[in-house]
Amino acid sequence: NTQIKNVKAGTDGNDAVNLNQLNEVKNASNTTVEGSENINVDSTVDPNTHAKTYKVALKDNVTLGSGDKAININGTTGIVKAGDGANAVTINGTNGTINSGKVTVNGATGTVNNLTNISWDPAHITSGQA
Repeated sequence: NTQIKNVKAGTDGNDAVNLNQLNEVKNASNTTVEGSENINVDSTVDPNTHAKTYKVALKDNVTLGSGDKAININGTTGIVKAGDGANAVTINGTNGTINSGKVTVNGATGTVNNLTNISWDPAHITSGQA
C-alpha cells in the first residue's frame, strides 16, 4: 500500500490525474436545478449510469409581471388575462369571449356588447368605428 505524493496535475490525455483534479470534477457534477413560481422541474436518475436528467417546463398557470400590468396565462382554464381593474383584457378560450374594459366580444354568438357609440346618424358618421 504505497501512496504516491506530490503528483503534478495532468495536462495531456495520457497523463495521470491527482486527487485535487478528481475532486474538482466531482464537485462540478453536483448540480442543483430548482423551479420557481412559473417553472416546474422534475428529475430522474438513470439506474445504470447514475446520471441525473432534468425536465424543465412551464407550469399550467403562469404569471408574468405584477400588479395592473401582470399577464396571466392559465392553461387549465384556457383564460389569458392582461392587466387588472377597469382596463383589463381577458380572453376566454373556453367560451370564446374577449372582455376589454366594458366591451365584451362573444365569438360564439358573433356579438359585441356594451359599445358606447350605438346611435346611427347617417349625417354624422365616424369613419372606422362600429
